[in-house]
Formats: sequence, structure tokens, C-alpha cells
Amino acid sequence: MFKENLDELKAKINSFQINTVIKIDAVKLKIVNGNLYVYLVNDSIKVYDCKAFKEIANLKFPFKRKKLIFEILENETIIIFAENKLYFYKINLKQNELSFLYYLSEIYNFCYLKKRKEIFLLTEIGSYNEKKLPWGMARSDLLGNIIFANKIEPEKFYEFIPPKPKEQPLLCTHVQSSFKQFNRFEGFHDDKYIISVSGYVYDWYDYKISWGDTEIRFDISIFNADNLNELLEENYYEDDLECCKITDNLFKLFSQNRAFYYNDKNNKIEYIDDIFNYISKPFSLTHQNKKKKKKKYLLSENYESDIEKKEKKNNQKYFNLNDNMLAVFDGKYYLYIIDLSNKNHIVQRIELNCIKDKYIEPDIKNIIYYKSNKKEYLYFSFMDKDKKTEKNISQIINGLIL
Repeated sequence: MFKENLDELKAKINSFQINTVIKIDAVKLKIVNGNLYVYLVNDSIKVYDCKAFKEIANLKFPFKRKKLIFEILENETIIIFAENKLYFYKINLKQNELSFLYYLSEIYNFCYLKKRKEIFLLTEIGSYNEKKLPWGMARSDLLGNIIFANKIEPEKFYEFIPPKPKEQPLLCTHVQSSFKQFNRFEGFHDDKYIISVSGYVYDWYDYKISWGDTEIRFDISIFNADNLNELLEENYYEDDLECCKITDNLFKLFSQNRAFYYNDKNNKIEYIDDIFNYISKPFSLTHQNKKKKKKKYLLSENYESDIEKKEKKNNQKYFNLNDNMLAVFDGKYYLYIIDLSNKNHIVQRIELNCIKDKYIEPDIKNIIYYKSNKKEYLYFSFMDKDKKTEKNISQIINGLIL
């Protein structure tokens, strides 16, 4: 149904009214129980009231990592993943602190299954050459109590042991190499399934022999969330499948302008090519051809100017707003919001005048959609350089869709 819904999108022009601007360097935004949690680059979380947008807490993380992997749960608990441990902390907004509870041992990955109110746990990991089936997996409730384990049941430890800092790899003088690894799990389709997208891109060049190579491998696996049995596995040795989830059953590839979803009836991965074309098509504008005066062409007639081709060169960023809604920032100042559950198949285009003509290349990091009393709000964070001062700007903007 995805292609059919995207093919029937109808244009709607909206505007954006700014309510509040906060100058702050945010990495991640999330709304939980009516509060906006803002993860900052200095390893802390500021908490704001969504309606008044006033700060109510500033929570410091118990340890520092180059990249903190964490999730804020609805029971006012935060879980932090580090050194094969999943730490549980209680969020105390009144006392402005995180209180350690316990940690689960021998955890190699996790994901929050929001619909099921559970946590998926990867308890065993194998190599790409010798994949052990079934993988060691488990599910717990939001307090870390194990509900189901297919092989290994994680243990709880109540004595706090901080994770060790990661050691830097030794540098080789004559070989230049880079290794990029991607491994994530996501619940989808109302958490009926769990998807695993993992892989690596390894580039190396040996100056002694004046030769190098690139090795690529990416895998997609689908698991039944109840019994954690594997339903599907596909291996790729060319495409970069690093992706993000943009609706409950739609994933966007980072390096390509295409998306994919799981067809559970046929047990296969289906792809949607040129997804931004579907979104921008309802807003196709007429363009004057310089060579032929007074003649106009439509995008739908396969005419594209050099400027258009440059603008459409996969510089869009995609954001998940909720199960059926996604947002696309075109990289300049237009924001598209699509609600795939809407029977009218409407795509809203919002001109962000707050960043138009003010910044060089605005980079939106996060977008949060919030609906209250039939009013639609957006919170988004971005960073850029001011055109006049050329100073770096990082801020969060809160406003109303009109």
C-alpha cells in the first residue's frame, strides 16, 4: 500500500509560527509524558515542559562516552548501553538527578519496543563467517525483568561498575584504512516484528604495494517478536543499507534516495525508488526554458533544470514523527509532512521562514511532532553558520503549524 498511498499524495501549503527559540547545542530530542528531553553534547539532558517550554531539570549522565547510546522509557527510567551492559537509572526530576538501579550483564545490543512496553536484548553475537542460529535473544519488561529468553538469560547486578573507556586502535604507518560498522535493531508493525540491519564498509590502502580495496557487507534479518524466531535473512555485498526508521513499517536508506518495507504476506523486502519524487511531485512548478521562450515544462513531464537536479541530489533528511507520519527537510527551507494514515493522502509543505535566507546550509538534526487540543506543534533543532556573522548557530525552535 505504500506506493499507492505515495502516488496519490495531494499538495497542501502550510505556514509555521515561531513560539520559542532556545540557543542550545542539542543532539537528540524526545517527548515523554508531556516533557521534552534534550540530550546535549556535554553528556547531559535538559528537560522542558512541552507547553510552557520552560526548563524543569538538568540531568547529568553518570559517565562519559564518545557516543552515548540510551533510551528514555515511559516509566521515568533511562537505560544506557555501554561495554556490554545495560544500565538502568531512575529519573528524578524534582531532585534533578539520575539514580542508579542496576544493570543487565552480557548485552550486545538492545531496542525499546514501545508498543509492547518491553525491551529487546541481544545476548549473543556471532561472526559474519559463522553465524550462529538462532542468535541469543531475550525480552524484558521496562524494569529489566526477563520475560522470554531463547538461549541465555541476562542477570541483574545491583553494584555499580562503571564502563571502561574504549581503547584507541594502534595506528599502522604504511596502511591507511577506515572501518564503518552499522548494527541496529528496531521493532516495527506494532512491534509484531523486529528488524536487524547490520553491516560494515572497510576501506584500506597499502602504500608499500600501492593498492587498496573496499569490502562491503550488509544484512537484513526479520524476527518474530513473540518467539524471536528468524523469518527472513537477506545478504548484500554492494549496497550501503545504513538506514533510519521513518514510519512504523518504512525505512529510508541514508546514502540513497530510496526506502524499503517488509511485506509480511509474501515474506520479502520491497523497495521504493526515488521516494522524494513522490513527495515533491504534487508541488511541481512550471519552469521557463531559456532556449525556448514562453514555453513551460512540468516536472511530471520529465523536465528538470540543472538547478533542480542539483537540489534533488539526495540532500534531503527524513524524520519519523509517529507511526504513520514522516517529515522530509529538503536541505534548504522547505519541510514536507506526510500522514500515510490520512485517507485524503495529504502532504503538507511548510516554508521555514525562520531559517530562510538567514543561514548558509541549515542542518536540521531532530524534528519532534506534538499535538495538543487539536493544535499541531513542531520542535526542531538545527545548527549552521549565520550568513552575516559566519558564527556557528545551534538552537531549538518551537512553533505552531498553521
